[in-house]
Amino acid sequence: MTAPSPEAQLEFLSKLQRLFNEGDFTATYKFALLMALADICVEQGQDNADALVVQHKDIAIKFIDLYWQQTAPYGSGLPNTTTSVLIQNNGVQAAVVTAIAAFRQKNPGVTPITARRSADFVDLVGKVAQTVSAQPVNYLQNLGGQTVPFLYERQRGAIRLLPGISYCLRRFQPLVNQLSRTHWIQHVKGNRSKSDTLAAKVHLESWWTYASRHEDDLAEIGIHAGRSANLQASLAVTRWCYGNGYASGAQAWVKVNEYTAIDGSYF
Repeated sequence: MTAPSPEAQLEFLSKLQRLFNEGDFTATYKFALLMALADICVEQGQDNADALVVQHKDIAIKFIDLYWQQTAPYGSGLPNTTTSVLIQNNGVQAAVVTAIAAFRQKNPGVTPITARRSADFVDLVGKVAQTVSAQPVNYLQNLGGQTVPFLYERQRGAIRLLPGISYCLRRFQPLVNQLSRTHWIQHVKGNRSKSDTLAAKVHLESWWTYASRHEDDLAEIGIHAGRSANLQASLAVTRWCYGNGYASGAQAWVKVNEYTAIDGSYF
């Protein structure tokens, strides 16, 4: 099968953007899954639009590599303090981190490479694979409160990347990994609330009403700040944003855990 069309590749990038903007990331697993899939596609995929079956155990091994350094205990070095492991989700230590930390405690001195020679490694892969199947594989494709299965479909013990997806993950692997790492860091720092999701109409109308009433004041503030505050230019950018969102099937943010479809009335 030949490579996906340019239009199909652009659609993939558009959906990938939606995933980062609209996806529900309560843990770092989803970022790790994207990076794992991109790397596996480089290793196992081909430069064509064929589907690719990826085993959960192969994803689990990538997870172990990704989280290995983060399971090393760290501390402040101050008196009367103890070391701990970096928290990877909201409130509860991630199961993957816990499993790897337990393995490393039982097998001191091992590296990600030498760990594979341990008799306990198969059990570790199994535990991580169970978590991968139950968590990120199950929820990665949730966008704006609904499931959008644009990457893969589930199979027993594996996922099947849809036609064209392996090619796109191979081609855009550096971009996928860079975006995933950046959002991973932001998540750990607690910046997930700074989402780039487009606002629903009720918020958009409130912004427009305020901006229209205070156009002169905003323009003056812009001059003092050295920034353009042209209302018509802002409106043109807004229409462009919502037009792109509409074309890609994006959802607009209403409130926490509530989204609504963007339609032509937004722009």
